[in-house]
Amino acid sequence: MKTSESTQKLFTALVAAQKGIKDPAKDGVNPHFKNKYASLESVMFTIRYALANHELMLTQAVEQKANGATLTTRIIHASGQWIEYGPMAIPSKDNNDPQKVKSGVTYMRRTQALAIMGLGESDDDGNEASKKPAPKKAAPTDAPKNDKPAGPAETADFQVSEIKKVKEASNGSKVCNLKVIDVHGEEFDVGVWGSNADKAQKHIEEGTWITIEYLEKRSWEKGDRSGTQLVSAKIIKPDLDEMDIPF
Repeated sequence: MKTSESTQKLFTALVAAQKGIKDPAKDGVNPHFKNKYASLESVMFTIRYALANHELMLTQAVEQKANGATLTTRIIHASGQWIEYGPMAIPSKDNNDPQKVKSGVTYMRRTQALAIMGLGESDDDGNEASKKPAPKKAAPTDAPKNDKPAGPAETADFQVSEIKKVKEASNGSKVCNLKVIDVHGEEFDVGVWGSNADKAQKHIEEGTWITIEYLEKRSWEKGDRSGTQLVSAKIIKPDLDEMDIPF
């Protein structure tokens, strides 16, 4: 920890800010463990509001190292006085994978900000940064569908990482295969069928976020290829009529 030469005004403001701050809302759900946690957006909204009311601001600087990213957080008072924490490091198992690096950075930003302000929440999103990298494998375009699973549908946001060209499936219907990534960096296969295959190509671009409702996540294997699919899924945003897996 480092500080400016004088800290009296800074610490007086920090004490006042902490009197009124509450733990951030747990607005995220870990898809693997089903635990709730406060997202980075929720954490920053809570902290920035409390600090700004007392002429304080929080900054976070990320630096990429050979063994992972480091984060340094500084709180600055309007008087110019400051206090700095870090650098904090979380090594990544695969520094060449942008998704895993991003997951680690997000984890660090949340963890350090919460610790500095003495706040609590469920620690759920650091597991992706500590995962060993898995080999990337292509998704098959045609295969018979699985039986529809039972259970309540789940809804989550995914980022489109790859869009396959529209082609005809074995049953004669058009299909547009997509690869999507969740907020923890895990990749899934989905497919848009029928007339919506053309709509998907027109209304969805790589890098954009879409909202998908699905019944479950299921692993698949075909020869030397494997992956994870979203079963019986449909796009909620943007509004496409229906969506299903190409398996």
